Amino acid sequence: MLRLEATELTKIVRILEAGAVIALPTDTVYGLVCKFDQVSAIEKIYLIKQRPVTKPLQILVSNWQQAKNLAVIDDQLIHELEKKFSPGKVTVILKPKPAMIKNDYWNQWDNIAIRVTASTFIQKIIDHVGPLAASSCNLSQESPINESSKINLPNLDYVVNGKIINGKASAVYNSLTKTIIRN
Repeated sequence: MLRLEATELTKIVRILEAGAVIALPTDTVYGLVCKFDQVSAIEKIYLIKQRPVTKPLQILVSNWQQAKNLAVIDDQLIHELEKKFSPGKVTVILKPKPAMIKNDYWNQWDNIAIRVTASTFIQKIIDHVGPLAASSCNLSQESPINESSKINLPNLDYVVNGKIINGKASAVYNSLTKTIIRN
């Protein structure tokens, strides 16, 4: 497993562009990420985590405008979310836009989960490669990992050393039912 530093942004971008999965510190826990539109990399996240294919991944974006490009979300909802939650602290379940149906992974889901990251490091990555498919960096059904030194997952090739912003899982808001699923 190759360990990288957050200062190696150019190398991290190249690795993601090549279709790899990287573990890195997020707003909440260490996450496994790849470009959201690379189906083979998304499949690798499932392999690494031993995650059931019936559980969808989420998408990390750097701002609400990017979210609007992927899902049906209006300015009123964005305003309400910004008033109620700090950046990085809410994952929103939304209807995907028709363009998402063109992707062989995202087209199987009726809804998608999107989180605007508060991490400037992840925002920089997204600015280069676009939105990221993401999941927590742990085997399915095991506790999330908060330190890079504790990551030891088979089939994971890259880990970025760093600190997570907040060790608490994000709230989950279902915009379709207008309910908070997890607070």
